Amino acid sequence: MSYTYGTGNRLERAVYDGSSLYGDYVYTYGENSAVKTVKVNGSTLLSYRGSTFVWDGRQLTQATKGSETMSYVYGVNGMRLQKTYATSKI
Repeated sequence: MSYTYGTGNRLERAVYDGSSLYGDYVYTYGENSAVKTVKVNGSTLLSYRGSTFVWDGRQLTQATKGSETMSYVYGVNGMRLQKTYATSKI
């Protein structure tokens, strides 16, 4: 197992040797140090621990777990403008 850290000691890459189940994870971060994308073996993560994710390029537009859905809307500058849970804007 090996890890690579970047600016601010943020995890950028984790390689789990000897197991195709885990493989190679690459992380990218947004301006507030929140994880922006996770790629597993070169593909953007679409599901994890019962949650599914929908991406538009590098922007997460929807996250669903069971019957609960969060939706995100972004402006032309890439900044998130709106987060909606069920039918309530947050």
